[in-house]
Amino acid sequence: MSSFTAFLWWCWVIFLLGVFVVLLFPIAILLAIMVPVLLLAFILG
Repeated sequence: MSSFTAFLWWCWVIFLLGVFVVLLFPIAILLAIMVPVLLLAFILG
């Protein structure tokens, strides 16, 4: 039973990590696009 509980625990952890990555990935892409643009605008403007 304990090994099965550990298996469920790891499935839950992996699921949470997957959700975390899916939620953060678009934000990371937006930041990667926005930061250089804002820096260029700040330097040029």
